[in-house]
Amino acid sequence: MRRGIASQYGLQGSGKNPWILAQYRTKHDLTEEALAEQLGCTVETLRYLCLCRRPEGPKLEQQLLAIAERFPVSAEKLDAILREVSG
Repeated sequence: MRRGIASQYGLQGSGKNPWILAQYRTKHDLTEEALAEQLGCTVETLRYLCLCRRPEGPKLEQQLLAIAERFPVSAEKLDAILREVSG
């Protein structure tokens, strides 16, 4: 059985990105590689991304853009994932 990003970092249910990304991976039956491809980054970058705090609140857009600037990921795709999982 493959281990999810959240379980690898021990952050399941903490409100951080690994939990959100792990939920999305489970819902869509994705591997780390497939999710990294969707975000337009490497698996290594995805793992670093999991260490970021979850963007939220009134500065959500600004936080997403800062993450996308720091890591080569699609801010739009990350936003869509956060919104889908957060419901």
